[in-house]
Amino acid sequence: LQNPSSHWKDVQVFLPTGTEGPRPVIFFAHGYGPNYWQAYSPLFHHWVSRGYIVVYSTYPAFFASHDERYDDLWSGFAAAADHFAARMDLDHVGFVGHSYGGGAAPAMAWRGLTQKGWGKKGAFTAALAPWYTFQLTREQQKQLPATMPQLYQVYQDDKINDHRMAVDDYQLAPDANRWYLLVH
Repeated sequence: LQNPSSHWKDVQVFLPTGTEGPRPVIFFAHGYGPNYWQAYSPLFHHWVSRGYIVVYSTYPAFFASHDERYDDLWSGFAAAADHFAARMDLDHVGFVGHSYGGGAAPAMAWRGLTQKGWGKKGAFTAALAPWYTFQLTREQQKQLPATMPQLYQVYQDDKINDHRMAVDDYQLAPDANRWYLLVH
């Protein structure tokens, strides 16, 4: 599916087979770099094999501001939701990201939940080795639904993303539904 605001890379939508009716959706934001969805294909295969739809949006890594990157990422998510609306259960959504995309996951969740009304019956975020979060104030981040699970996963030997970025976001999440996981 073509991303309306980023004509150089397509949005990938992975649909489960053998399922009927709308399926829950995981919106995935990749790490900073070449927009290579194949690097995440084992994870996507796992999710799709369990009945989830996975949307992999893109953003330009170079010669773009953080706002442009987030806006392109969001544009791809919204376009996929519009195009595949009949197949998607947007009352049940997840926002997952890795590295730069991990930092974007809370901001994408904010947009989906507040601007689109997604996740009315269930939502979660998972930030894997997250980088900084942009386009989301600390107050907005604190206002994400208290019932929404938020996972912050870091990797012991990560030499790129400082764990303190994940700790900062973790501390803004409601106590009852936040998890911080250090992978050794």
